[in-house]
Amino acid sequence: MRFHSLPGSKRHPETEDEYAVVLDRSNTVLEELFAGTDIYVLTMAWSSEPTGPELPTRRREVHPDGSFRMTIANEADPEFHTYTHLYADRRPWQRGSVDGILREVADNVPSRLPRHVCRTPPATVHRSGLPASAAVGVSRR
Repeated sequence: MRFHSLPGSKRHPETEDEYAVVLDRSNTVLEELFAGTDIYVLTMAWSSEPTGPELPTRRREVHPDGSFRMTIANEADPEFHTYTHLYADRRPWQRGSVDGILREVADNVPSRLPRHVCRTPPATVHRSGLPASAAVGVSRR
């Protein structure tokens, strides 16, 4: 399901008041999904080499607790190899705890930061700011 988070179906916030609306509405959905549970927060970065440098560069700033989990080689184009690096952390759900990541996605910059939040063990996944083709599988460990 995809929905616009601003009144009048406006897609992107431009003022602090509009950011407040986006964050409140996003946290309301997350609260309904994850209240009283631990969550995994997953973020990704890309590089043209197996060990970086990574884009978006802000991933470390908005997800400083994310620890490296794995790198996936994307070999769809034999002339241009890219690598996706996955980071995760586990934490108790708390309203506002992923606001930095939510705000980064709301900015809709070309290298926007994909992020996922899922219940532990993964049964429910919240993913926004991504086209359906960019889905990432989550499995139990």
